[in-house]
Amino acid sequence: MNDLWPDEIGAGFKPVFRTSEMQQFLEAQISALSSKTAGAIDGEVRKTDYDQVSVYQFCIWPRGLPGSVFELFRLRAQSESYPVVIEGSYDRNVVNKLANMNQLKKYLGTLFSSDITLDAVRRIAGEAVMEEQAHSNENENDERRLIRFGKFFEVDGKAFSQASILGVSGFISRKTIEALARSPSSKNSAFKAFSDQYVVTLQFEGPVKFMVSDSEVNAVRAYAKKILE
Repeated sequence: MNDLWPDEIGAGFKPVFRTSEMQQFLEAQISALSSKTAGAIDGEVRKTDYDQVSVYQFCIWPRGLPGSVFELFRLRAQSESYPVVIEGSYDRNVVNKLANMNQLKKYLGTLFSSDITLDAVRRIAGEAVMEEQAHSNENENDERRLIRFGKFFEVDGKAFSQASILGVSGFISRKTIEALARSPSSKNSAFKAFSDQYVVTLQFEGPVKFMVSDSEVNAVRAYAKKILE
């Protein structure tokens, strides 16, 4: 089919886009980044409207740390039309005007591949990993310091409980639990004063000694008293 329209008829018209399409396009870039970093980076596109100007902020952060937001760039568009203006987070004085989607894609491809962006992404992903390791260590420490006493059962007429006390697990007798319930200052207590802490000795398959703080002494005593009730 022959085009009979003169070329100059398009003069003065600007390419337009739908707000939802621009939002979806930018959000797709964040999803791709999250996928390529194995989910270590989260983010969102924050849109704000001022009169006929829309501002899109491209924000990313380490997974689990939404308070550590890094704005990679912001895009401004007037009346949902090109050219769009992009300001980089590294230098707000650098302004790029892009006339269409192809130019926008080319610009972002260059921005995403730049050394300064890659360094930022690696740093942010590293923060996510360190945060998860810290939580893992906390959970591991919490698990090691758990206090549990199982229900009593009898063996050869003697009562035992399966217990986990501050990381030490095994079967202990009712007599031992009674000693754990006593104050360190009382006779036959399982806790012996040592410097500014206490030493407790438990007999599992063999004797096990470990240091405990005042708060841990109180916690063990409370659990021991509860099972003895």
